[in-house]
Amino acid sequence: MKRRITRVHHRLLVLIFCALLGLASALTVPALSAARVTLTNEGEVILVSPTPQFWGGIAVESLPLLTQEEIEQGASNLPQQSSLISQATNPLELARQARRYYENGQLSEAEKYWQQAAEAYEQAGDWEGRTSSLINKSQSLQLRGLNPKACSTLLQAFEFNNTDCRELIQNNLTFTDIKNLPEKTTSLSPLTKVTGLRSLGEILRRVGYLDRSKAVLKLALEVVKQWENPQQESTVLLSLGNTERAIGKRKRVSEDPVDKAIDIDSEFKNGEDPNYQKPEDALVYYKEALNSYDEAANSSASPNTKINAQLNELSLLLDIKRGWEQVVQELTKTNDTLSYWQGLKRYLTNKTVPLLQDIYSQLDEFQFAELPWEVKRNLVYAQLNLAQIYFTQCNNVNDNPVSCEPVAPLFKKIHSPSRLKQIVQDAHNLKDKRAEAYAIGYLGELYEKQAQEETEKSLKLLHKAQEKTKEALKLLHKDITAKSRDNLDITYRLQWQLGRIFKAQGEIQRGIGAYEVAFQNLKNLRPDLVTINRDAQFYFRDEVEPLHREFAGLLLQNGNPSEENLRKARNVIESLQLAEIDNFFQDNCSLNKQEEGELDNFINTQAPKSAVIYTIVLKDNEKADYNIKLHIILKLPNKDLIYIPPQIIDKTEFNSTLDNLYNIIKNKIQALETIEKKAENNEELEISKKERHKLLNKELETHNKEPEELLQHLQEVYGWLIKPLEEHWGDVETLVFVLDEPLQNIPLAALHDGDYYLVQKKSVVLSRGLQLTNPEPLKRGRALKLLAAGVSEPRKDERGIEEKKLPEVVRELNEITKKQSRTEQLLNSDFTKNNFRKKLEEFRPSVIHLATHGLFNSNPEETFIVAFDENIKLRDLEELLQSSNVQMLVLSACQTALGNKRAVLGLAGVAVRAGASSTLGLLWKGEDQATASLMIKFYQELANPNVNKAEALRLAQIDILNNKDYSHPLYWAPYVLVNNWL
Repeated sequence: MKRRITRVHHRLLVLIFCALLGLASALTVPALSAARVTLTNEGEVILVSPTPQFWGGIAVESLPLLTQEEIEQGASNLPQQSSLISQATNPLELARQARRYYENGQLSEAEKYWQQAAEAYEQAGDWEGRTSSLINKSQSLQLRGLNPKACSTLLQAFEFNNTDCRELIQNNLTFTDIKNLPEKTTSLSPLTKVTGLRSLGEILRRVGYLDRSKAVLKLALEVVKQWENPQQESTVLLSLGNTERAIGKRKRVSEDPVDKAIDIDSEFKNGEDPNYQKPEDALVYYKEALNSYDEAANSSASPNTKINAQLNELSLLLDIKRGWEQVVQELTKTNDTLSYWQGLKRYLTNKTVPLLQDIYSQLDEFQFAELPWEVKRNLVYAQLNLAQIYFTQCNNVNDNPVSCEPVAPLFKKIHSPSRLKQIVQDAHNLKDKRAEAYAIGYLGELYEKQAQEETEKSLKLLHKAQEKTKEALKLLHKDITAKSRDNLDITYRLQWQLGRIFKAQGEIQRGIGAYEVAFQNLKNLRPDLVTINRDAQFYFRDEVEPLHREFAGLLLQNGNPSEENLRKARNVIESLQLAEIDNFFQDNCSLNKQEEGELDNFINTQAPKSAVIYTIVLKDNEKADYNIKLHIILKLPNKDLIYIPPQIIDKTEFNSTLDNLYNIIKNKIQALETIEKKAENNEELEISKKERHKLLNKELETHNKEPEELLQHLQEVYGWLIKPLEEHWGDVETLVFVLDEPLQNIPLAALHDGDYYLVQKKSVVLSRGLQLTNPEPLKRGRALKLLAAGVSEPRKDERGIEEKKLPEVVRELNEITKKQSRTEQLLNSDFTKNNFRKKLEEFRPSVIHLATHGLFNSNPEETFIVAFDENIKLRDLEELLQSSNVQMLVLSACQTALGNKRAVLGLAGVAVRAGASSTLGLLWKGEDQATASLMIKFYQELANPNVNKAEALRLAQIDILNNKDYSHPLYWAPYVLVNNWL
C-alpha cells in the first residue's frame, strides 16, 4: 500500500507540474470536448485539464481541478459517522462520479454531482472536501462559459449567505469582506485556499468587477507567499497582471487622446514642480501589470509559465506603444518637444526587443519530441499565442503600426512559412484540430500579407492564402459554409479571412458570401463573448467592428447596390449599433429586440411621417492616405430603401471639422461657466437676470474671434448628412438618425442650411437602431405617471468635484408636476437612493424626470447621476429602472463627455437596457434657466395627445431659440431624444 501511494504521488506531482504549464485564454469560448482527463489504473481521476484556447494574445495559467488525492491530503479526518452515509451520498463516490461525467464531456451532470458531493462533505464536517468540490464545480461552469453561475458557486464555497454574484458584489461584497476571506478559509489546505481565491479573482475579472478582482488576487498572493510555493506564486502573479492590464485598458478606453496629449504636455512642463499632481492614467496600471508579469516570469519553476508571463508582457508593451502613437500625434499639434515620448519609446523598445529574443530562444531550446504530451500541447499554444500577437499587433493586413518596427524583423523570422508549417505538423501529431486549424489559418494570413507586399507575386500568394484558409476550415467542418456553432471563435475569423482574400482577387460575390457566413457566426458568438468575459470589450475594436465595416463596405462597393445588398448593409449597420451597446455595458442586451423583418413594418404602419437615415463611415481605400467615404441609406414609409451616392471627404477636413465643432462648443461652455461664477459672486448680477444674459452673450462673442465659425461647421456637416436627403423626404416630419460612431455626438438640431437650423424644419431623433426601438407610443392623460426628482443644492459628484447649485430645479419640478394629474416628487434631501427605489416600486411611473448633475462617460464605471446622499452609478440606475414600468427617462441636467465618441452610448443604452422606450438627455452641460424653461415647455406640449415626443422637444427648442437671450445653439441644441419618438 505504501508503495502504491508513493507511485501515485510521484505521478501526481508530474501531472500537476504539467497542468500548471497550461495556457488558456482570458477570452475563452470553451467547447464541451475540450476536457482531457488522466486516470490511475484503479480508475481514480488525478488530472482534468482544459484544452488551451486564446484570443488577443493574453495568456493565463489554466486552473486544473483539485484532485481527490489533493483533497484528501488537505482534509481533516472524517468523523466516524461518515461511514454511516449511504453509498448514494458518500462524498468520495459522488466526487468520483462527477469526474467521470466530466471525462465524458457531460459537464452539467458533473456539476450536479459536485454539488451533491459538497453537501455530503458538509454533512460529514469536512470543509476541505466541501470547498474543493465547489471549486471544481466552478471550474466546470467556467468551461461552459457560465461565469455568473461560476462566481455564485465560489461565493457559496466561501460561505457567503447571498450567492447572487452580481447583487452581492454591487451591494454587499465590500473590500472589508474580501480582507476577511482568510477567516473563512482557516480550515483549508494552502493549495485549496490559493486555488479558490485565484479562481474567484479570475471570475471577478471576467464578469467586470476589476477592482474586487485585484483585491482578491492580492489576498491570494499574500496567502501563497506565506505558503512559500514559488510555482503557485507565479500563477497568481500572472492572474494579477491580467487584472491590472484590464484595469489599465478600461482606463485607456475612457481617455480622450486630445485631453491625454494635454496631460502629457503639462507633465513634461511641470514634472519637476513639487506641487504638480500627475493625472492618473492607464499607464499607471499598465506598469503594475508589467511588474506582475516580470515577477511571475522570474519566480516560476515552470518554463511554460515563464513564457506565458513573457508573452503577456510583450503583448502589453506593444499595446502601450501602439496606443500612445495616437496620443503623440495629438501632442505634436501643440508641442514640438517630444522628449517625453522619445524617452518612453526608447524604454519600450529596450524592453521589447530582448524580451522577444528571450522567448524565441526558449522555444528553440525545447527538445519537442522528448517532452510529455501535455507540455508539447502547451508549447504549441504558446507559439500560436506568439503568432496571435504578431498578426493582431504587428502584421495586421489592414494596419502596420510604427510601434512594431524594432521587433518586426525578428517577428518575421519567427513566423516564416517554414516555422508555421512546423507548428502545423506538431499540432497534427498531437491530434489537436483546433491548434492545427489556428496554425494553418495563420499560414494563410501570412500569405495574404505577403501578397500585399510582393505585388508581382500577389496572384500566386493569394491563391496559396485561399488554399490554406479553406484547408483550416475543412479541418473543422466538412462543409466550410456550414453555420455550425462548433468552433465559432475560429471559423468566423477564417471565413472573414477568406472573404478578404476573395475581395483581393476581385471575386466580389464569393467575398460577400464568405463575409456573410463570418458575420452570422460572429452574431451567434457575440452573446457568448459578453457573457463569458468582459475583457471582450477590448476585443471589439480589433475584431467585431472591423468585420462589420468591411462587410458593409463590400455590399455597397459598386456604388449601385441591389435592394438585397442594401437590406443586408442596413442590417449590418443595425447589428453594429447593437454590438456597440452590448460592448459598452459588457452584457448581452436584455431587451426584446425587433426582428429584422419587423423594421420596415414599424416605419410603414406606426410612423408614417418619419424617415430613418443610416450612416456608415468607411475608408475609400486601405492605404495610409485614405479619405472618408460616407455612405447613407434612407428608409421612407412604404418605399424601398434609397441609397445616397457616397461622398468622398478629405480625411483631414472630416476630422478637423468635427474637432473644431466640439472645441468651439467647449470654449463657449467655459465662457458660460466663467460668467456664471461671476454672477454667483455678484449680487447685482444674481438679481438682474437680464443683465446677466447680456454679459453672458458678450462673453460668448469674445470667446469666438470668428463669429461665423460655428455656423460654418454646422453648415458643412449639414451638407454631408442632410442636403443629399432633401429631394427625397417629401412630407416627412421626423428625421430619425442612426449615426455611425464618429458622428454620434453632433448636435443634429443645430445643423444649418444657410437660412434655418434643422430643428426649425424637422423633428430630430437619435436612434441606436430600430431593432432597439420599442414601438409602443407613450401613454398619455391619466395613464401617464410622472416621478420627478432633483437636487438644487451644491453636491460633490463621483469625481469629488463640487458641482454648482441648480436653483432653477425647484421651479422646473414644481411646474412640470403641475401639468400632470398623477405625479410624485423627490427634491433635495428627499431624493436619496433608497427613497428613489421605494418610489419606483410603489408608484411605478411611466416617465422619470431627473433634474440633477450627472455625467455620461465612455466608461460605465465612471457614469453616474448625483442623488442627495450618494451618487447613483449607471449599473445601479439600470437595476433600479428594471423593476419599474418606465417608458421615458428624462435627464435634464446630466451631460455627456462632449466629443467623447463613446459617451453617448451610456445615454442611449441605460434606458434601452432597462426596457424604457426612450431617453431625453443632453450632449453637454445646459444653462440652468434655459434648461428649466425648455423642460417646462416640453411637458406642456406633451400634454397634447396629437404631439409626439419628438415634436414636443422640437417645439420646446424653438421656444428657447426664439428668446433672444437664449438664441445661441449653446442653450437649446444639446437636448437629444434617443430611440422611441412616438
